[in-house]
Amino acid sequence: MMAAIRSVFWRLRGVGGMRLTQFSIQSNHMHLIVEADGNDALSRGMRTLCARIAAELNRVMCRTGHVFADRYHLHVLRTPREVQHAIRYVRENGRIHAEREGRPWPHGIDPCTGGPCPRRFPPESRWLVVEPRTWLLRRAWKLPPLPAVAASTPVPLTFPWMHDAPHPSLVTNLDLALEAA
Repeated sequence: MMAAIRSVFWRLRGVGGMRLTQFSIQSNHMHLIVEADGNDALSRGMRTLCARIAAELNRVMCRTGHVFADRYHLHVLRTPREVQHAIRYVRENGRIHAEREGRPWPHGIDPCTGGPCPRRFPPESRWLVVEPRTWLLRRAWKLPPLPAVAASTPVPLTFPWMHDAPHPSLVTNLDLALEAA
């Protein structure tokens, strides 16, 4: 299932005015930090993301029907401190859930996360996100300011774990809950 979700993230990264900058995938939900060019771009991007993930998971599990229990939970991040807390929470979400459930956490870096920092995320997941453009996220990640001309949408690469070849100034923390199959 992780490969299916990764392939959707890869195909949709930076498309349509919504940019995935960080994620954490759990057994029954996901946390995403995205940037969007506005409310319409966020709404369209989330509808597309949810529909594609649902279709891909249904295909992999040989089933039909709803995958997501509800719409996404939206929280607009407004301050540097709030962004730093959200980044840490999303990055550490697997460990947090393991501790709450009394399970040991054997991972140093959660293999089901992705973000812009090479020291804190698995290398294979870094390619599934785009580098943040907003001042708030760039400051939280201690990234240098963007040049005057914004970078264009990156050209997708092919990765061995993908089954098919890929198709060619709002910071938001999103939670998506998955229904049990």
